[in-house]
Amino acid sequence: MVGSDSIPDKVPVVLVGDAFKQLKKGEIDPENHPVFRCAEVLEQVEGLLPTMGSCVLVLRSGFLESFPASKQPQLLTGVAVVAVGDEDDEAILRLLQKGCRGVLSPNLKGKMLRRAITCIAAGEYWAPRRVLSTLIEQYFSEGRVSGLTVREHAVLRLVRQGHTNREIADRLSVSRETIRWYLRELGNKMGPVRGSGEHKSTAQRSRALPFDQDRSA
Repeated sequence: MVGSDSIPDKVPVVLVGDAFKQLKKGEIDPENHPVFRCAEVLEQVEGLLPTMGSCVLVLRSGFLESFPASKQPQLLTGVAVVAVGDEDDEAILRLLQKGCRGVLSPNLKGKMLRRAITCIAAGEYWAPRRVLSTLIEQYFSEGRVSGLTVREHAVLRLVRQGHTNREIADRLSVSRETIRWYLRELGNKMGPVRGSGEHKSTAQRSRALPFDQDRSA
């Protein structure tokens, strides 16, 4: 799992079926992320992805369930999968377990949609802060935060307390971009989560996440 400080050149975005059907011009950066559409047919997706190289694949969460597990490793190599759906926290955790880089509301639009796609294309993850906070709680409860620097501990504790990136940056007297860098580093250092309590069934074997999905302006 690798975070990136720069946006890869020309990372295409493949919108499957009705995913963001009402997309407006400019909502996805056309210069860095040319948009392609594909029918919601597994065979067509299978035929298209090998020709795209590294890309962002945006599809309904329900359609993702139809992907045969045996084909996913080969089919989705180099692909950042983004699920679209009105999902609760438990469902988001399940989708992240399947390897999704993000879970987006079908109503997401404008600057926030553009930002989400840009972040995901740059190697980041996009999920609600409350879900990430749940994962952090699991790490703390299991004592799995060794090997972090003093500043990483400080950032992690503030995220755990529910602060936004801007609030954390203000408290630590650094820029928001610096906080995002720390969060990506934390995501790289934190290994698989073993669930506990009410989230045990859905959080088992979930992937670590960079905690940079800040919804503040």
